[in-house]
Amino acid sequence: MQPIGSRSRHPFDGKPETRVETDEKGNVLIRVSGRVLTPWGAKIADKVGKTVAAAVMAAGVVYVLDHNLPPIDLLPAGAMWLLHPVFEKLCREGIKRRVEMVVTAAEFSFRTWMGQWITFDRSLPHRFSLKIHDLARQERDQHELETAQAQQRRKIVQPRRYYQESYHFIYELLGQRNDITEIFGQPEAQAVLTRLRAVDEVINARGGGDGTALKPGDQYADGPGAIP
Repeated sequence: MQPIGSRSRHPFDGKPETRVETDEKGNVLIRVSGRVLTPWGAKIADKVGKTVAAAVMAAGVVYVLDHNLPPIDLLPAGAMWLLHPVFEKLCREGIKRRVEMVVTAAEFSFRTWMGQWITFDRSLPHRFSLKIHDLARQERDQHELETAQAQQRRKIVQPRRYYQESYHFIYELLGQRNDITEIFGQPEAQAVLTRLRAVDEVINARGGGDGTALKPGDQYADGPGAIP
């Protein structure tokens, strides 16, 4: 017996959004839809966030000077720069792209950023995986060079890592790599990977194969003459 006011948590609650549906033929499909930030998007968002913070600060300074306000009123305007992490976070949220994926017993499909659907045969050996971004090493080498140059000038630099903290989310079919999307941030990438692996197991169980069933009966595939 559950406590009053409690709510059972479904395995597919949370992000990315996951829905179990049935098509017109009665086949079960699981649709996964999530918003992810790419490393390029994170870089652009941070630049825009800093630019917005600088613009707001400059506008505040101009306002104070134009209205001959006391110098102490420049402090709030200057403090706006300290809010640039907030502007960056808002920009990152706004620049995220949506990734849509559908898993059925027969196929796995995902929509590209151009809107095209790509479909794979799930009957062939496959798996979902993450791979560190291809540009991570190049970025690391560039950062090491910038740090060494700064040390020669007796300065300290802390370059932001974008590609070193990003991953390719991949659908491996017969051991061959098929990129689905790029994801900035290890927790975000791991959340998508874990969800798709769980969906894959659930679909496998419904087909009578190895996998994880969500409820009793899911491990038996419906067939001709099956009792509902």
